[in-house]
Amino acid sequence: MPSESREVIRKELLKIGLSEDAVTLYMTILGKGPLTLGEISMIANLPFQTIEKELKNLIQHELMRELPVTPPRYEALPPLKLFARSFEHVLTLFRELDQMLKDALEKNISKIDETTRTTLERHFDLLKKELFKSIDSIVIDLKTKVTDLISSSIMKEFEEMKGEIDRINLTINAIYDALISAEKKAPKEVWIIKGLKSIFAHMKDSISRAKFWIKIVVPEISQLPVEEIEKLPENVRLQIVARYDPSISKHREVISKLSSRKFVQIRSREKCDMIGLITDEKEVLFAPYNEKNPENIYGIVAVQEDMVFALRDFFTYAWTTARAIEL
Repeated sequence: MPSESREVIRKELLKIGLSEDAVTLYMTILGKGPLTLGEISMIANLPFQTIEKELKNLIQHELMRELPVTPPRYEALPPLKLFARSFEHVLTLFRELDQMLKDALEKNISKIDETTRTTLERHFDLLKKELFKSIDSIVIDLKTKVTDLISSSIMKEFEEMKGEIDRINLTINAIYDALISAEKKAPKEVWIIKGLKSIFAHMKDSISRAKFWIKIVVPEISQLPVEEIEKLPENVRLQIVARYDPSISKHREVISKLSSRKFVQIRSREKCDMIGLITDEKEVLFAPYNEKNPENIYGIVAVQEDMVFALRDFFTYAWTTARAIEL
């Protein structure tokens, strides 16, 4: 999409009260097809909570839609309704200016015509017949002059209106570009996400949708998304594998927060060089962990049944080779 067109859309989005973060998010994913939260976080360069918040705002403004799949996917919609208001504004302005011009002409010409005729009848009664022959042409000339006078007074408004029409033309081009480039992809069953930030963003999203079971593997217990876990209903069962060292205060804090849950089991594994998640036996996440280059690791996310069963074995291995922790 041309940069000029993107700037027009950006300004229009700000006019309706969207935040800079919401505008950035919308412009980033416009035309890229349905994306998961994890995929959005890879390209939007915004905090996970900001993305969640602004996606809701964009959905309310009918600029984004959530697809009812697992995991949920979000798609930016072309801003057609946004610019429909601009078209309506231009049409209203045209109607008002047209009526103003008609009213001004009728009022002023009527006045000039009456005054001229009264004066001529009073002072030039003898020449009335001859003068009336030329009055009509005089009135026509006056109409032209008044029209010029009124036109010059509203010329500025017409110029502003022309500028708005030009901006709308740019918008139409931008919408056309967005429609052409938008990919209508069918939801994927297996996909790749890159970087530790995106992997944990997807993990938080998946945890928030859990109904019954969550199984998690992380290198350090302090890396657990505890805030998302605390929001879960009490009936959701958790099995967690992570390195736990009671001498580390952050590790103890996590254990303290999790100990209040009824259905939680935790096991410690000294060398935990992998990241994994199974949610309700329907969705899995797996990634090897590289402490030296965390943003260059790749993770696999799957909702395909065969992949879910295959990656479930990895968790079973991690669980059976770890030692139990008493809460």
